Amino acid sequence: MLSWLHGWVQRRLDRACAPTAHRRIDGETPSHHAFIPSLIDHLPVLVFVKKLRGLDAGRMQLWNKTAEAVTGYAAADVMGKTNDEAFHPEVAKAYAMRDRQMVDDPMIVEEFDVKFHRPDGGKRILHTISVPLFDEQDQPEYMLTIAEDITERHRQQTLLRSRQAELHAANDASPLGLFRTDPQGRCTYVNRTYEIMSGLEHDEAVNGGWIQAVHPQDRLKLFQEWQRSARARGPLQATYRFRHRDGRIVWVSTRTAPIVVDGRIEGYAGSVDDITARREAEHALAESEQRLRTIADTVPTLVAYLDRDERFDFVNLAFERAYRINRDASVATGLSIS
Repeated sequence: MLSWLHGWVQRRLDRACAPTAHRRIDGETPSHHAFIPSLIDHLPVLVFVKKLRGLDAGRMQLWNKTAEAVTGYAAADVMGKTNDEAFHPEVAKAYAMRDRQMVDDPMIVEEFDVKFHRPDGGKRILHTISVPLFDEQDQPEYMLTIAEDITERHRQQTLLRSRQAELHAANDASPLGLFRTDPQGRCTYVNRTYEIMSGLEHDEAVNGGWIQAVHPQDRLKLFQEWQRSARARGPLQATYRFRHRDGRIVWVSTRTAPIVVDGRIEGYAGSVDDITARREAEHALAESEQRLRTIADTVPTLVAYLDRDERFDFVNLAFERAYRINRDASVATGLSIS
């Protein structure tokens, strides 16, 4: 919008500044003369023109209604005045610098996030494009500025960045590794906990890099489970190993669910939980039970353990032989002494 408008206004002002254009414009109807100012006044962007050379150098020549509404400065208080005469000192200082730059080096200047101080104490954020308009000697005679009020957009973007920062902080504080993927399963985000578990930095994990942390023996199985859940458009729950870059094996349990928007999968979000300690504890318990069973099976004494309902929970080899029972079946079926 801004680039189109400054080109259009420049063409109109070029015609107005050229002697031949004066003759053409003089021959136009009064209604045509009234149309251009009315159009500029009702454009949804700020439009203002300043003289750069001559007796009126530095004085405002055009200030449309949108400029009035956004800045709080009425055209009557701005037209024909210099920066210092019309504006807040901060605004006047910035405009004076821009005017000098335009005279010394006339070129199109685009500025983002320009702060404008209103006379009522408020502030607006503008996106501006300033264009030099040349006289017959190719000297910059006017400066056309077109600006868009982006205050609300700027506020929303600032709020969004703040919320994103809060979300990232909360994610990084999570004891779970968190990740997100696109619809094809390419990783687009991992939190700090995921980095610590996998041994990969964020930039190493995104796209397909995360698979490098998965133990080679678990990759095929994980891919197959992922494909099944994707076809079913359902959640995934799996257990696999990370092979950390420091050589450690990290057991993780992952849960993944599709992100569905308007019936379409836009990606996947999931978590990984470090279950290494639990797996090691379970393995140690199993080894301990196996050692106890071996010891119990070597003694000639009948050994049995019953729960509170007097159902067999364990019998040793001597007990099995004495009563001619299958101890594994007895334990599995919960046979009682009755």
